[in-house]
Amino acid sequence: MRGRLQDVGWRRVVALAVGLVTTVAISAAPASGALAPAGSSAVSPKIACGALPGVDFRHLPGAATTVSSAVVATAAQGYEYCDVRGVIAPHITFEIQLPTKTWTQRYMQTGCGGLCGAVGIGVIAADGCAPVNNGEYVMASDDTGHTGVTNTDGSWAANNPQAKIDFGFRSEHVMSVVAKRVIKTFYGQGPKYSYFDSCSNGGRQALVEAQRFPYDFNGIIAGAPANIWSGLVGEAAPYVALANRDANGKQILGQEKLAPLHKAVLAACDALDGLVDGQISDPRDCHFHPATVACPTGVDRVDCLTPAQVSTVTKFYDGVRDPRGVRLYPGALEPGSELAWLGWEVAVPGVIDPALAYQFGENYLKYMAYLKNPPASFTLKDTTFDDRSFTAQQPLNQIYAAQSPDLSAFRNAGGKLIVWHGWADSAIPPQGTLAYRQAVEDRMGGYAAVQRFSRLFMLPQVAHCGGGDAPDAINLVDPIVSWVEHGVAPTEVTATMRNGNTVVRTRPIYNYPVETQYNGDGDINSAANFHPVVPSHRPNDHIAWLGSFH
Repeated sequence: MRGRLQDVGWRRVVALAVGLVTTVAISAAPASGALAPAGSSAVSPKIACGALPGVDFRHLPGAATTVSSAVVATAAQGYEYCDVRGVIAPHITFEIQLPTKTWTQRYMQTGCGGLCGAVGIGVIAADGCAPVNNGEYVMASDDTGHTGVTNTDGSWAANNPQAKIDFGFRSEHVMSVVAKRVIKTFYGQGPKYSYFDSCSNGGRQALVEAQRFPYDFNGIIAGAPANIWSGLVGEAAPYVALANRDANGKQILGQEKLAPLHKAVLAACDALDGLVDGQISDPRDCHFHPATVACPTGVDRVDCLTPAQVSTVTKFYDGVRDPRGVRLYPGALEPGSELAWLGWEVAVPGVIDPALAYQFGENYLKYMAYLKNPPASFTLKDTTFDDRSFTAQQPLNQIYAAQSPDLSAFRNAGGKLIVWHGWADSAIPPQGTLAYRQAVEDRMGGYAAVQRFSRLFMLPQVAHCGGGDAPDAINLVDPIVSWVEHGVAPTEVTATMRNGNTVVRTRPIYNYPVETQYNGDGDINSAANFHPVVPSHRPNDHIAWLGSFH
C-alpha cells in the first residue's frame, strides 16, 4: 500500500468534515434540474438584442470594450438567446450568450484549453445538468487575447508582453467584468450568482480566478488544472516527448504497444482494490515494472517491449528529474494511463505528429517561457532538465502559474471551489493537483478547514478532462450551485460511462480521500452497489520537488 501519514483522529475528522456520518448527508444534494432558480421567475430583457452594439462600453475601467455584433440565435437545445460578439482591448475576442426568455439570474463563464487562441463556450463538468442545457444561464468565453493556428501554437507570444499577461491572468477577469456589465445592460440587472467551469488550461484559469480575483465568482469548478505551469509545460511535457524519441528523432514507443501494455498493467494491479473490474482505483498502490513485459533478446512483438521501449515507459512512470534526481514537476504518468498516451506522448503518424507533449513543450519554451526568447532555430532537443533551466523560467511563470495556496480571500468572500482530476490523465499528471491541494491545507488550517469551502474528486482511470476506459462523465454544476445557493456541500458525485447513448457503468466518486468500495454483491456496473470508506490514515500528498507553492 502507498505511504500514509499517521494522523491521530483522522477517521473522525474525515467523517465529520466530509459528511459521511449518515446516509441522509450523502444524498442531501438536490437531483439534477431540481435546484430552485436564483430568481422567482425568468428575467426578460429590457432592451432589444440588436441594440447592444450601439451601447458604449469603451469606458469600463481596465476593460475598454467594443460590441461588434448582437443577433438572436437558437441553441441546439432549442432555447433562444442573444449572441453577442466583441473585443476587450487590446485583443481579447469574446462571445456572450444571453437567453431571451429563460434566464434565472445565473452567469456561467468557461475557459479554454491548451494555449487557447479561439473562442468556444463549453461547460465541461455538466453531464445531464438541465439548467445548463435549457438556457437558464448566461454563458460567455474568450480567446485570452490572441488568435492561434491551433491551441498548441505559441508564436503569438513572441516579444508580446501584453499577450502573455492577457493569457496568464487578465483575460478571465476582464471577461467577467464585461459580461456582468452587458448582462446588466440587457436585463436591467446583473447576475445574482456567478460561476466558472473549465478544465486543463481552463482549470488553471479557474484557480487563477480564485487566487487573484476572489470576488469574480461565487462558485468555481477547476478540472485537471494546469496550475503548476512551467513545471508542466516547460519540464514535464518536453521530458516525456524526448523520452519517446531515439537519437535520430524516431519514435520509440508506438501506438500498437499501448493496449497490450495497458492489459499487462491491469493484470498486475486491477485486483489491488479488492475488485477485478478493469479499473485501478488508486494507481499509487500499483508498482508495475515495465521490465516484466520485456521481449526476449532480439525479439520485437506487439505484446512485449523492446529494451528501448522499457526505458521509455520507465521514464514515463518516473517523471522529469534534474541530474540530482530532484523532481521538476510533482508527479508523473500513472499506471493505468497507458491508453491515454496516444496523441499526448505517442504520436499518431499523419494525424497528431509530433505528439502533443512535443508541440506544447516546444512552443512554450520557444515563445513563452523565458524573458529572452531562444534563437529561432531552437527545438525541443536544445532544452535541458536542470536547476538553471527551471530557474530561468520562473520570472514569467509568475504570470501564468496559479500556485498560491492562500485562498483566504476567496474563502472569506464566501466562494466555493470544486477541483476534479482523472487518475489516468497523461497530459497533466494528477499528483500535481494533490500536491497543490496539500499545500492549500497546510496554509489554510488543515483538512477540515479547507472542506468548508473546497472539495476534491479524483476519478479512477479517467484521462485528460474525460475519456479513458472508466466512468468519466460527471455533473459538478448542480453540486456547486447547491453549495453556493443552498449551503449543501457535495460529498459524492456519480460518474457515468457510456457506449454511444447507452450507459454501461456508473460509479460513485467520493470527496477525496474517501475511497469507493464494492458492497460485495450486485451488479459491479451500478453505482448503487458501492459505498464510501474512510481511509485509516491520510494519504501523504507532500511531494518533494524543486519548485514550491507560494
